[in-house]
Formats: sequence, structure tokens, C-alpha cells
Amino acid sequence: MNPTRQQGVVVKLMMLCVGAAFLLLACQVVGYRPESSAKETAPGKVDTVKVAASGGAGPPSSSKGSSAPTTTADYAGLKLPATFKGTLPCADCEGIRYHLDLWPDGVFHLRQTYLGTPVIADDRGRWRKDSNRAVISLYGGGETPRQFEVKGPHTIRLLDQQGRPIQSSLPYELISDGTLTPTDLSLELHGMFRYMADAARFEDCLTGRSYPVAMEGDYIQLERAYQEAAKPEPGAPLMASFEGDITRRPGMEGDALIPTVVVRRFIGVWPSQRCERALIKSEDIVLTGAVVTVNELQPQAEAVFYLCDA
Repeated sequence: MNPTRQQGVVVKLMMLCVGAAFLLLACQVVGYRPESSAKETAPGKVDTVKVAASGGAGPPSSSKGSSAPTTTADYAGLKLPATFKGTLPCADCEGIRYHLDLWPDGVFHLRQTYLGTPVIADDRGRWRKDSNRAVISLYGGGETPRQFEVKGPHTIRLLDQQGRPIQSSLPYELISDGTLTPTDLSLELHGMFRYMADAARFEDCLTGRSYPVAMEGDYIQLERAYQEAAKPEPGAPLMASFEGDITRRPGMEGDALIPTVVVRRFIGVWPSQRCERALIKSEDIVLTGAVVTVNELQPQAEAVFYLCDA
């Protein structure tokens, strides 16, 4: 075979390998499996969900329930589930009191109380461990993840926005006593709502967790919009947005407190939307034999994928 023709064959083989690699990019995201493709964008942040991809810290979460494990185990060098607390420095307040709940399924809840002010900031999302460092990153509703260095099974230390140690003698550690004491959250929620047989449930897009919905507050507006919207079948899930709480209420069976969603202010429903779109860091992509369609590239080497069945 002459050198020119041989070189052409090699180039074609390389192109085939690259194409095959793209076809094998994973479409599995921790804690959520898609239902169908989206064709329009709802207001706010409904169109994207920042979560860690498969291969992150902890086993995948189940969207069928939200009960936490009852025993602790070692995940990313931490004993989980557990609550981490501490008061960290603040530039324009007396301090920021952190209450961070971490579950081994990769979900976190965070409440920040700005001491000396009426400000309370809540967030939730998914966390993952850095593959090269003893660092965990919290991917929530913000533009950039919060990063903490794991100092021990019960201690983490806040890093700066670039993931570097903060050079200061001030306290930046959050400490756990080895127990989980979940905090309530008050924030804007986006996810799949369904109502059937006098029971309402809500699946949060950002975490994939499913909760019963209390029939109080602005719930009646949500249910009315759900009943009036076009659905493929009765009881089918429908994208909804509202300001609400994730709190703990007595369950229908027994007196045990279970995580429950309370609707405070109804925003809207989006019949053509689903939770299947997810922002995945390029280094989080894993090969599983599933097919994924690359839609567009976002800043900071993040790619937006339409998740699909192989």
C-alpha cells in the first residue's frame, strides 16, 4: 500500500473512533432519569439543572423517596449522612452561620443565616468528590459550585471561588458531631408535580428527590393549574414552579416526620417541559454505552446534553 493511501486509511479510522466515542457518552445523571425531550424554555432556571454525573460521590439517589439512611458510612472521607455547622467570616455582617446537610446519595441542603441581618439564604442540589483532591463541590442553584476541603471524617473547610485554600487565621471550618439534623429550606422550586387519588407529589428537578405536597398555603392554585393544563393522561407529571418550603411534617402513616413540600406562592406550570436537561462538567462524563446528543457548549467547559434512552 502506498504511503498516501495508508495515511488516508489511518485518518478515516481515527475519525470513526472519535465518532464512536461521542455516541457512547453517558446520559445517566445521579438521581434522575429523563422522560421526554423538551422543546421550549420556561421562565427562570427551569431549563437547566446543575448536578453531578454518574461516578460522583455516593450511590445514585432514588427519585421515588427522600428518606435518609439511618446509619453513617464513609463517603468521600466523610461519615454520612451528617450535618455540618459553623459560623464563618462575613464582610458586612457579624458572621454567616452555616447549616449543611450531606447525604450519601449525593444530595445536600444548605441554610446560610447572616447574623445581625434578616437575610437567610437557602440552597439545595447535588455534591460530588473531586477525583484528584480531598475536595467536595456543591452544585446548587448558584452560578458556581461551593467547594470544601475534606479535613477529616467530621470536618470540612471552605475554599475560595477558584477552589484554593483561604489563607487566613479566621475560622472557615464546618464541624459535624456525626448526626443528621435536617434544616428546613425556603426557596424557589422547579420540578414535576402530579396529583392523583387525592394525593399530590412533587419531584425536584435539581436533586431528583420526590416529596408529598401539603394541601395548604397556595397549593390550591397549583392544583387548579394542574387540572386545567393539557396532559397525556390523568395523573401525568407536569412541570411546575413555585416559592415554597421543604420541611418535615407528620406522615400519613404514623407520627414519624417526613420531608414535605409546602407551596407558599404559586408561579406557573409548563406543560411541554421536563427535568431531562442537565449541565454536566466535562470531566464528569462517563462511558456507559448510552447515546447522548450534544446540544451546545456553555462557559467554563460545561456541556449541555439532551438526555435520551439508548
